[in-house]
Amino acid sequence: MSAAGSAKKWHWAVGVDYLNSGRMPETNELGGIVGEFRFQESRPRATVARALELKGGRQILVGATARWTLQTASNFVAQALSTDLGATYVGDSGRFHAALVLQHAGLSLDPLGSTPEALPTAVHAAISRKFRYAPFRIHIAARDLQRWNLAGYEPLREVRDPLTGAVTYNEPSFTNLALRHLATAVEAELGGRLRLQIGYDFRRQLEMQLPTRRTNAGLSFGFGLKAGKSQFQWSQAVYHVAGRFTQFSYTRNL
Repeated sequence: MSAAGSAKKWHWAVGVDYLNSGRMPETNELGGIVGEFRFQESRPRATVARALELKGGRQILVGATARWTLQTASNFVAQALSTDLGATYVGDSGRFHAALVLQHAGLSLDPLGSTPEALPTAVHAAISRKFRYAPFRIHIAARDLQRWNLAGYEPLREVRDPLTGAVTYNEPSFTNLALRHLATAVEAELGGRLRLQIGYDFRRQLEMQLPTRRTNAGLSFGFGLKAGKSQFQWSQAVYHVAGRFTQFSYTRNL
């Protein structure tokens, strides 16, 4: 749930995100069921942004979001304060965008465990370009720039010597590590009301692929339709051969 508004060059938004897992079985260390519990998360947030005008019709948009996160799981409670900072450069009459985001910078106030943990702070960058004489826009995003190696341990990279039985591990190549940061998308704007989108997440494909069959993991597609003050969005993302993730949203300007 959220609400937003603007005044002159300032923009603001407030909202609350809520998650409830429903009832889940609670087990002991041996796997025996001892009861039920719920996992709940509430995240009130507030956002403020401002547009800075430059010469030649260019703009720099800067903004910040403050967020308080409260999680409860059975008798455990965790709290954290975090902020997101971002800046976007808009040029070439709105056809070019470049953005930089610092996400989840903050501290844990009341961790679930006995030892406080740092929040997963991340740095993302993206560029977007719309063709002058064609209804297409290209997006390229580089995510998690704060850490170069995003590859976890992958058992498929183990190689066993048939004679000695020694096991060696093939480390990911430079290209493999670089692609894990990238996601690309192409958007077609048709008539100002209909938008078609298709995207590809290289990291998701590399992490969710299967050695025996192609899963199309990393592929996503969707469309958006604008009708008066209302906007409809539908999208589907392929994560695994077992299923896909579908989202639908409806937005209306008051």
